[in-house]
Amino acid sequence: MAESTLLQNFYDEIEANYTIDHTAGFSMDYLYVPFLASFLYVSLVFSGSYFMKNRSPLKLQLPLTLWNAFLASYSILAFSIMAPPLYRDVVSKGFTHSMCNSPCQQSPWLSFWALLFSLSKLVELGDTFFVIVRKSPLNFLHWYHHITVLCYTWYALGSKNEAGHWFAAINLGVHSVMYTYYMLKSMKIYVPSRVALVITLLQLTQFIVGLVIVINGTYLYTNNLPCGVQRAHLTAGFLMYGSYFILFLDFFYNRYVKAKPKKKAN
Repeated sequence: MAESTLLQNFYDEIEANYTIDHTAGFSMDYLYVPFLASFLYVSLVFSGSYFMKNRSPLKLQLPLTLWNAFLASYSILAFSIMAPPLYRDVVSKGFTHSMCNSPCQQSPWLSFWALLFSLSKLVELGDTFFVIVRKSPLNFLHWYHHITVLCYTWYALGSKNEAGHWFAAINLGVHSVMYTYYMLKSMKIYVPSRVALVITLLQLTQFIVGLVIVINGTYLYTNNLPCGVQRAHLTAGFLMYGSYFILFLDFFYNRYVKAKPKKKAN
């Protein structure tokens, strides 16, 4: 009961004193943060990989488990908050309305969680630390995905991209499954290999939905139909989701479709 009251008081405080302008204003005031963070991040990716080149990998099972548990818990909670209003909008007013009129614009509570979503992309850069020190495979897709989604999310929030609610909700849904999977793996709990396949398919579906939103937004924009999207949102969204789809499709093909070379007979 006390926890419920505390949460309700926090909700009431946000609703009474917070608006989308707070979120957008914060993002634009600190627009340099994601770009500076990305520069430092990439520098540490290569310097860290070089540092670990001739060193033994670290296990870090407990820290990795706690890290994945934290991100899984956050993703599930944020998804449970962000997704229902979007679902209700799609059912009652249609897909186009939902991507052109984000509930975040009217709800301080959702706007606050949109800001937390943006900030979470900074936190998720920490994934790479574990990849490097454990000497797991680190490819271009990994770090490229991290920096581009951080920069795009931060800018989209600051410029009030109406379709951003869609991007956030879908991403949180996929991450809820993905980080839970990572947590179980780090705990050495058996997870069927097909789960990893399903997660990659979910990621590809996420990018297809993103491209559909961008294409629909481009149609509305070019025909001067009302929708809260800007040319910069559409261009950046197309380049980002298009490149993600190609890179993840290549990853999917090489990992799950491409036949493994047969061993030569003696």
